[in-house]
Amino acid sequence: MIKQLSVLVPNNPGSLFNVVEILKEKDIECYGLSTYDATDFGVFHIIVDKPELCCEVLSEKGYTVLERYVIAVRLKERFTNMSDFLKELKNARTNLDCIFTFVSHNQEPVIVFRTEDSFEVEKYLTDKGFHVYQSIEEFM
Repeated sequence: MIKQLSVLVPNNPGSLFNVVEILKEKDIECYGLSTYDATDFGVFHIIVDKPELCCEVLSEKGYTVLERYVIAVRLKERFTNMSDFLKELKNARTNLDCIFTFVSHNQEPVIVFRTEDSFEVEKYLTDKGFHVYQSIEEFM
């Protein structure tokens, strides 16, 4: 399963740049990201090639970083649109905590999501024939 890091950042101009610049300085590649904001802070969800190093580096810089497992699914082979994907999650009785998409290095759409029962949902989707990425190296 893929690790997602959630970084608490101040809700100020340049905050995301500052985080990404730290990653760049440490040669950490960011492959997927999403943000959620509140009044005073935002949550920056990222998928990186070196999650342990990223967590260590950002923590040293004073950021609060949480690690969580997410499910990453290749959309190209099994889904014709987002409705089809969400229908499968509904059939699995899955509640989504976080969801975002990006395009892999070989131009395949990837959807990433987090749910309380990630291991069960991952098995459900795999049993249904969906390609669930097991490591970030598969879509780098």
